[in-house]
Amino acid sequence: VLKKKGLRGTSQTPDIECSSDSTTNRIIIESVDSNVKWSDIEITTDDSNATWQVQDINNKGLARIGITSTIPVYVSVGDSIVLLETTGDVTVTLTFIPTNEILGHWTVNV
Repeated sequence: VLKKKGLRGTSQTPDIECSSDSTTNRIIIESVDSNVKWSDIEITTDDSNATWQVQDINNKGLARIGITSTIPVYVSVGDSIVLLETTGDVTVTLTFIPTNEILGHWTVNV
């Protein structure tokens, strides 16, 4: 049985597009394949002092700071990753946990 994303039972790396907004210190989801949960995304930064939080389109936190594993909802256009407690250029990397593939890197000047 074929599905849009390939064979049933297999994980394929989804496509995701983001923009960075240095005014609000955010990486904003612009488009994402369907059925991608935040709990399947690992977020890392190149600044060990940087903290972050995933927020919905209304800037409401979906989990505690630095956590995606407890977010059972799907990634939606308008969701964002807000950077906290840091200054300068910070590069954020998103990795899709089921395939261990990097979804992309985005830099914000905080």
